[in-house]
Amino acid sequence: MKYLLSICLLLLLLVGCHQDKPAITKGKYFFDFDEVVYYKTEATTELLYKRPHTPSENLFIQIVNGNTPQKLSDTNFLSYIDTVGYIKKVIPARKHAAIREIFSEKNCEDNSITSCTRFFRDIYIFKKKGKVTGVAKLCYECGDEFFISAKGNTSCFGATGEYEKLTEIVK
Repeated sequence: MKYLLSICLLLLLLVGCHQDKPAITKGKYFFDFDEVVYYKTEATTELLYKRPHTPSENLFIQIVNGNTPQKLSDTNFLSYIDTVGYIKKVIPARKHAAIREIFSEKNCEDNSITSCTRFFRDIYIFKKKGKVTGVAKLCYECGDEFFISAKGNTSCFGATGEYEKLTEIVK
């Protein structure tokens, strides 16, 4: 009887501790787009610690280190992003299929969290018929990302080589 109770307890423990991973539909795209605009800056984090900041530096810091924009309708930053230190590049349409695959749901085993001062040097603006449909702000150093209006599960982004693939695409 003791033996049977021990087996039942062990089975209950094993079944109770089993956690299913959330179902991820492989291939679901984060953004619907027909145009991708890429912004890049070579600025360093030293700017964050310099005081006082000029008005232009404050705007830059809101983008590079903060959550600007906060929602899809916050597109004012696009009117000044290239005046505060970002360089604009339109990604050719022939590379859209690769971009679409990179910004899509994937399964991953381990999505390690790294620690650094996030500094979004790379920003992707996704547009459909001229209207902004999504924003991806990426910190290649620490693997941090900030998505606006992404559809689907973004938790595995970066864990399956996305940063390396993007580096090749935007060269």
